[in-house]
Amino acid sequence: MSASRRTVLAGVGLSVVAGAAGGWVSQRTPFRPAPAAGATEAAPLSTAAVVRTDLRTTRQYYGTIGYGPTVDLVATTSGQAFTWLPAPGAVIQPDDTLFEADGRTVPVLAGVRPMWRALHRGLRGPDVAQLNTALARLGYRPALTGSVLYGRRTETAVRRWQRAHHFPRTGVVDLGQLVFARLPLRVDAVQAKLGQPVQPGTPLLAATSPALVVAVPVPVDQAYLLHRGAAVTVTLPDAVTTSPGTVADLARAATLPDPAAQDTRNGNPQTAVVNATIRLARPSLATPYSSAPVQVAITIDEVKGALAVPITALLARPDGGFAITVVNRGDVPVRTGLSTDTMVQVSGTGVTAGTRVLVAAS
Repeated sequence: MSASRRTVLAGVGLSVVAGAAGGWVSQRTPFRPAPAAGATEAAPLSTAAVVRTDLRTTRQYYGTIGYGPTVDLVATTSGQAFTWLPAPGAVIQPDDTLFEADGRTVPVLAGVRPMWRALHRGLRGPDVAQLNTALARLGYRPALTGSVLYGRRTETAVRRWQRAHHFPRTGVVDLGQLVFARLPLRVDAVQAKLGQPVQPGTPLLAATSPALVVAVPVPVDQAYLLHRGAAVTVTLPDAVTTSPGTVADLARAATLPDPAAQDTRNGNPQTAVVNATIRLARPSLATPYSSAPVQVAITIDEVKGALAVPITALLARPDGGFAITVVNRGDVPVRTGLSTDTMVQVSGTGVTAGTRVLVAAS
């Protein structure tokens, strides 16, 4: 095959730089200048095998690793002074002490509804269901998960809970005796101060989830590329260490980002974004960073077990299709599929794994 006959395809596939998509180049260019008139030098060629492999195209975004949004908690009781407060960075689990007032511990149970009334036998409501669920999950029997009735079973479970915390065993949960919050939580900042008088509604602390996550603002016109559970790869701030991850949440509403905080590599800072939350599969790798920029490669398309050849094995045909040159057989028309920066999926008559083809030498 002459140098003027063989051409090389360039730019195949999807670009993964800063969210910009590339595309197929419609015309392959010679990999080497044509020889001068009368010259007989052959084009530099080598061979490669058709391989069966997994192909994947990705798009690159820039995000921030951290503990996610903060939630403010307030005191729920009265007292002369805060006598104990958790330290920033502390992780609080269900039934742990959240704070002390006048030496009295105030535990925290899992729930999203703030406590607004004393809970006692005979009451019904979603706040009672929240209490029953929290007690049952902690093993305080015989409370029933989800029960909206504060009956004998709830009262017995409350007495056991009170005994565990050395409270008077009244069977009644007084207003302010506990706090409900999303758990577990990480103390981000403590707003109250030791010795400060305690009143219901006094700012107590700002809390986050204890798990490191990655926040990625995705331009709204590219949000269709993401869905919950989608696989991603996160490159940590050292630019070497990577961790697999998944899209854990995707905001339902688009927002206009703060131009001062928006990374313009994700697109125009004036463009509305949808905030995606990425959960790391190996969070221990990220523990040295409490807040830092990261890169996130989101899988756009994937084919497992594809037959593939190097992109430089493709030949442009006059009809707009492609061919590969099989050793000892000549040019074989092929259909192309998914491509990456270096490989392209192919199928054609007699094209199997191990078939040797000609490629442009690097």
